[in-house]
Parts: sequence; C-alpha cells; structure tokens
Amino acid sequence: MENPPPTEASSMKLVLCTVQSQYVDIIDEIFAEHGALDWVRHPRAEGRDADGRHRGNKVFPGNMASFFAYVPTEHLDALLEALRAFRSAREAHGHLRASVFTPDHVL
Repeated sequence: MENPPPTEASSMKLVLCTVQSQYVDIIDEIFAEHGALDWVRHPRAEGRDADGRHRGNKVFPGNMASFFAYVPTEHLDALLEALRAFRSAREAHGHLRASVFTPDHVL
C-alpha cells in the first residue's frame, strides 16, 4: 500500500526520535502502527544519552539510532502515547527522546 503525499504542511508534523540502536525494530513498528506516512531511520549512529557515549567500539559500546517521520496531525497523540508507553515500560527504555516539529513546507 502506497501512502499519498501530504497536501498541506499544516496537516503534518515531523517527529524526530532518538533511541539506542537495539530498539530500532520496535520503534519502526510503533511508527507503522500509529499513522506515520514516511520515515527515515539511521540505525547505527554515534551519540550520547543518559548512559553516556555510544560509538560502537570497546571504549564506548553500543550505537544510537534516529528516526525522522512525517505524521498526520490527527495521529500524533496516539504515536506520542505509544512512544511514552515504550519509554516507561522498562528503565532501559528511558533514554528514548522524541521531539515534534511543524514543517513550513512539505514537497
């Protein structure tokens, strides 16, 4: 099923989500189940969170992941609630961060 492109920027939000890379598949499912039309994920990136640096080496093990997703405004609350539920489910999930932006233009 192909999603149609959004017609108005005002009807869309851009969600940026960062999480430790071992959780990318779960976050991918959350976006799919909660109305995200299109998203990009960077599954292995260097970063820092509450646990410290993550560079994928012995000194700074682990990696971070980031997601950029276009979400229709009417689906935003449900998506954020699902991300909150993930974050609060286990202490190890507490590093998840999500921010919402309103794009000026969507092509």
